[in-house]
Amino acid sequence: MTKNGNAPSGARKDALDALGSSLYGFGIILLLGGEFLFLAMLDDLVFHSTGPFLPGWMLWIALEVVMTVLICRVIWIARHGGEVGAFQKSTAGRARAKRTRIVFAIGMSAVLAATYGVHFAQRAQIMAGEEERAGATLSTIEAAFEDAGFYTYGDLPITAHNPDGYQMSGALYMDEGDQNTRVRMNVDNEGVVTEVTYDMDVDPALSLEENLVRAEASLSAMHEAVARLDVPFEQPGLASYGTIPEPFCQAFLAGSPYEEIIMHPSDLGSSEGAYIHAAFWTSTEENWSDILGASIQLELACDS
Repeated sequence: MTKNGNAPSGARKDALDALGSSLYGFGIILLLGGEFLFLAMLDDLVFHSTGPFLPGWMLWIALEVVMTVLICRVIWIARHGGEVGAFQKSTAGRARAKRTRIVFAIGMSAVLAATYGVHFAQRAQIMAGEEERAGATLSTIEAAFEDAGFYTYGDLPITAHNPDGYQMSGALYMDEGDQNTRVRMNVDNEGVVTEVTYDMDVDPALSLEENLVRAEASLSAMHEAVARLDVPFEQPGLASYGTIPEPFCQAFLAGSPYEEIIMHPSDLGSSEGAYIHAAFWTSTEENWSDILGASIQLELACDS
């Protein structure tokens, strides 16, 4: 009677041991999943990796597979009458099992964290090198603009790595209160100029012809400084092109100071690898603002 009475209790204990081991395994899977998501977010948002860190992904998948196999093994043992927690029958055994589970969980987590830690250290070195190269180009541009008499402003000193790159601008007539006439250069993390944008102020009090002549003179002064730069350009046309396209000039002269014009490379083409965009940014006469003003913009980019 005693043996028969203990049989259900033993079976119930084995079932509880199997359930506990399975829940432990699922807990590890959730822990690794949460840790992986956190590390992947750090990789993207802080260390600005350009793609997934494949060794980290593969390790995470491998660890999750290992835990899934162990859970399946526990379930299989329990379903076939085995003793999942046989080594836990004594008090000492239960203590060792608890420590083993804790060490195992910490070990699995540490392996994943260490793998990403090595990757993060490498990314930090790469980012520092990129900031140094970009900073050198920005410093050269800044010095050239200052020598040309421009009011310069931009992303120097570089205080944080920016995966989208950096900018340096030079305003031609800032001392005269003209904030619209300026040149802006975009520099990527390799220290290469990827885009050049010229803005020329338009005064509605002047005729369209007078505004166009003034814009061409301002563009010539700004382009001269850009063309002399000894920095790498992604395409030669970013440095060599510096005129207002004729189709845009015709459209501007045929319009009014209060009608916007937007032209794309499909209208204007390209020059030595640089796609040409041109626009006239303004407001309607009813919504005119002297603070915003109006400007002709010439943008040279490597992407159409």
